[in-house]
Amino acid sequence: MRSLAVVLAMLLASCGGSTPTVEEAATALHKARAVNTEQGPKAALPLFETALQVARAAGDRRGEAIVLGQIGVCHKNLGDYERAMRFHEQSLALKRTLDDREQIGRTLSNIGQVRWLQGRFIEALAAYDEALTIFDALGSPYLRAAAINGRSLVYDEIGDYRRSREGYERALALYTEAGEEESDGASDARGNLGGVSLLLGRFDEAERHYTTSLAISEKLGDRQRTSLDLGNLGLCALGRGDFTLALARFDRALELARGAGLTREEADWEKGRSRALLQLGRYDDARRAIDAAFAHYEKAGQATALTEALLDLGALELDLGELASADTHFTRGQQLSWTIGYQRGITAGSLARGDIEIRRQQWDRAAGHYARAVADARRLNDQATLSAAATRAGLTALRRNRPGEADAAIADAEAAARRSGSALLLSEALLGRGERELARPDASAAARAFTDAGRSARDLGAVDIVWRADYGTGRAAEVAGQPERAIAAYRAAVDVIESVRGQLAGPGRRAGYLEGKLQVYQALVRLLVEQGRAEEAFQYAERLRARAFRDLLLRGVIGNSAEGRRIEEQLASRVRHLRQALDDEAIRSASDQRQAAIAVYSAELADAERAYFSAMDRLVAAQPLAVAAT
Repeated sequence: MRSLAVVLAMLLASCGGSTPTVEEAATALHKARAVNTEQGPKAALPLFETALQVARAAGDRRGEAIVLGQIGVCHKNLGDYERAMRFHEQSLALKRTLDDREQIGRTLSNIGQVRWLQGRFIEALAAYDEALTIFDALGSPYLRAAAINGRSLVYDEIGDYRRSREGYERALALYTEAGEEESDGASDARGNLGGVSLLLGRFDEAERHYTTSLAISEKLGDRQRTSLDLGNLGLCALGRGDFTLALARFDRALELARGAGLTREEADWEKGRSRALLQLGRYDDARRAIDAAFAHYEKAGQATALTEALLDLGALELDLGELASADTHFTRGQQLSWTIGYQRGITAGSLARGDIEIRRQQWDRAAGHYARAVADARRLNDQATLSAAATRAGLTALRRNRPGEADAAIADAEAAARRSGSALLLSEALLGRGERELARPDASAAARAFTDAGRSARDLGAVDIVWRADYGTGRAAEVAGQPERAIAAYRAAVDVIESVRGQLAGPGRRAGYLEGKLQVYQALVRLLVEQGRAEEAFQYAERLRARAFRDLLLRGVIGNSAEGRRIEEQLASRVRHLRQALDDEAIRSASDQRQAAIAVYSAELADAERAYFSAMDRLVAAQPLAVAAT
């Protein structure tokens, strides 16, 4: 790429060596804006920098001020907020010198947007309010609409959804008044209305708004807004539980963002992908995606998005049994949310803290966190968060032997899930319903709830719900006196767990993932033993429990790993030796079989298997493995 000096020299040469005119400076600015719309800020920034030199050479101070602001917008879109602010401040100072009221208001709106992205909400509102005062005096509906739209984004972040929705609707009305109902601003307002619906867990309603916004963005050929609309449509699909569609939409949005150099949008869609991949049990892929998003947010100082990434990282680590790391990320995310007044982060942080306490089996503490999340979600009319928090609150009430509280919470969870239109949330609520019915105990009602939850979760690919539903189905079958059905359900749960576990890289993650799931294996082996199927029980124990134990050894969490490995191998070897002895007797002819030896071998084998199961239980139970957060 040619240097700016060379480009400027060429431009001067094209003018016959004379000083560029104001008209030529305006032409340079127009070309840069066109490239920005069609290709994005990465391609446009050098053209804006050239336009700045042309404006200065032409002595066009107003043009210079405008281009400075456009360069600031480019840096904002490229994720460099501090540099963006430096250019906006230069632009604002020059515009104030020129006393250009309209341009002052435009730059104040741009400053408000940067401060919003940085999580500096009070400063953002102050900038937007000053801009609106100017635009009201000028009587410009288009500029007023843009400032109202931006200010409403701040209200979204602090949880004032009533005011933000009113703002977006007012902005749309002003765009219509200005004859700009299909403008980029109208597309923003329409998309932001979808954003409110999305934040409140009304996914179908959000989809309608984003679809309308996408049509406008594509008609305008606006790469950045098209990426935004596609990514937001991915969030709608994610909320409903359609993870395959969500990934397809995120991938398309990501391709557009990367091509245009839109680093913030690129990080947002990586974060969206990580959430979908996590639900599908693709933990390694999810970790790579969220790590990429996190690195950008931290570097850019994008506070609200950083909060969400911290909580997402913590959730992934919690699923993999990394409690200490999850706790660190949850704590940091919650503290940052309180610092900047980010309501969604505060509520999500309460849910996360409750999940940590569940793993620690601190039921009362968990209940307190979930109660706060339920109250916040109800106050904000956030149906998705209300459903998730109420489900957890109901399950925790069961742990605390408070059936009345559990009934009310689970009913709230189901109702909120249906209002949100999320099949995923409804599946989680149905798991809660199954647990409540099992506690009565009503095995038939529990089985129906678990079956419905599992069927929906399988359609969605939500593996965490699938194994929990199968495990619940097995327990319900045991209560109903149906051991074969219970064994089949436990096997199905184990198969799902193993399919996910097999995809994880490294023994540490594989072992961590099994934490909280060993009770499924224990239930299967116990029931097989009770049914007189000791050989099959041993095969499962050796294949699954010993594998989990070896992973723990490799992970380095068992204190005396050499001793633990010696005990496990010694007992397993004894079992194999006795089985081989019995097999050798079995192949003898009837007259040659030694019945006394068979009796001794059988008794010794039963004793060896009991010793093996007991030793594995002691070795694994000695570790801080928590029960599943049912």
